[in-house]
Amino acid sequence: MSTTNKIVCPNCSTIIDIDEIYSKEIEAKLTSKFQKELDNKNKKIQELQSLKDELNKLKREKENFIKQAKLQVQKELEKEKKQLQISIEKMAFEKLQKYQEVQELKLKEKEEQLAQLKKSLENARRKAEQGSMQIQGEVLELEIEKWLEAKFPFDSIYEVKKGAFGADCIQTINTRDMKNCGTICYESKNTKAWNNKWIAKLKNDMLLAKADLGVLITSVYPEKMDRMGFVDGIWVCSLSEFKGVVSLLRESLIRIHKVILNEENKLDKMNLLYKYLTSNEFQMQLNNIVNGFIQMQKELDKEKRSLMASWKRRQKIIDGVLDSTTQMYGSLQGIAGNSSIIHIEALELE
Repeated sequence: MSTTNKIVCPNCSTIIDIDEIYSKEIEAKLTSKFQKELDNKNKKIQELQSLKDELNKLKREKENFIKQAKLQVQKELEKEKKQLQISIEKMAFEKLQKYQEVQELKLKEKEEQLAQLKKSLENARRKAEQGSMQIQGEVLELEIEKWLEAKFPFDSIYEVKKGAFGADCIQTINTRDMKNCGTICYESKNTKAWNNKWIAKLKNDMLLAKADLGVLITSVYPEKMDRMGFVDGIWVCSLSEFKGVVSLLRESLIRIHKVILNEENKLDKMNLLYKYLTSNEFQMQLNNIVNGFIQMQKELDKEKRSLMASWKRRQKIIDGVLDSTTQMYGSLQGIAGNSSIIHIEALELE
């Protein structure tokens, strides 16, 4: 058991506990000390808070500075980007202009080449057409010559070579009993347009060949002329009219030659007959003969078409009857059997 240090106050006779006094002093001292330390810590805390606020302020200022710097950098980048874009567009535009200039030059060069090619093609086409027309003309000449040689074996058919001056063909008329009854010059034209120079050329050819008559076989007539006729001293006809015209002209020259041989005043008679050959009466007779040939040809073609149509109709009817008979024969065989029906070889399958 501990003993308590106590004393009695001499003045008031109060008992004083020494330990308690010492405890209070110690407590007061400690409290004062702790208070000071606490004040110091609070002061430090305030200083730290102030530093923290300052730090936050600096942080905010830093963030604002960084934000402003970023905005400034962004603006600078945008500006540089725009300038770079303008430079690139300018360079691209200049390159495009140069490219367009080069392409325009190339295009002009291609157009020039194309124009030259078109010109060459046009020349080739023209030459081809000329060659084709020339070939067609040569074919027509050969056809005329072959027909004359086959139709009049006693006549002399003289072909004028290509490149030589003169008509296409010259016919000297002969018979069994007579020679050189007359001469006919032939010129053939297979073109799309009429040319009046053909008449003058054939007249000159007649003078060179000393021919009595001239015949121009053409695929096109002069203006206001739709069939054979006498044009300025030359007989003009188509290929379909040619055979009738030649036959009549040849027969007329033979008759003239006979008259000249049998009659006096041969020159007067020949002039009269030549006038007759070039008269409207002779032309009308010749037209009638040629019309007769053409009409006969048309009737023959019409009759041929009619016969062909009739033949086709009959053939169709026969085919229909034959098909029906074959079907009936097959049906009967299917019903009665092959052994019960008479066999018809024409209706049996091969």
